[in-house]
Amino acid sequence: MKKRVLLIITLVWAMMMSVAVCAPAPLTEADFELGGINAVTDDLETALKSGGKLRVEYERDSYIPPTHVWVFKDIKMYTDIYTKEILLLTTEEEMVETPRGVRVGSTKHKVIKEYGQPQKATKNGMVCFIYQMGGKRIIFDVTAGHVEAIMINCMPSATMTLEGE
Repeated sequence: MKKRVLLIITLVWAMMMSVAVCAPAPLTEADFELGGINAVTDDLETALKSGGKLRVEYERDSYIPPTHVWVFKDIKMYTDIYTKEILLLTTEEEMVETPRGVRVGSTKHKVIKEYGQPQKATKNGMVCFIYQMGGKRIIFDVTAGHVEAIMINCMPSATMTLEGE
């Protein structure tokens, strides 16, 4: 009986340790990178060395803050027109992956394995997994059951509408 109890305790301890070892690391500034651009640590000049081209300039009142959209090979980058701060990085391309190895096409299970349990948001049929560090967010569109788009959002609390892009 003692051996059985000791075995059960050992198994429970081993399972608890394996969960602790496999738990994803908390987000760091390094996680806010997409396509070689880090939305937290890079500035516009550094980001543009990756070959981005200005696509469009949003200056109407409905875009807060006024925004430039830069197009790179596999990502789009939105920057504040005045401060040149990187506000948003997005991709729908399979070639681009996050520093933790998640890319368009990855399963929801892979996202959770790499980032942990998400905050989930659903709006108009769209399902997103959201991971947050301060006011910065990594958002995975998982509407179809796998990653369809990745967004690195560093916008201030004011939001921007990107309709008719």
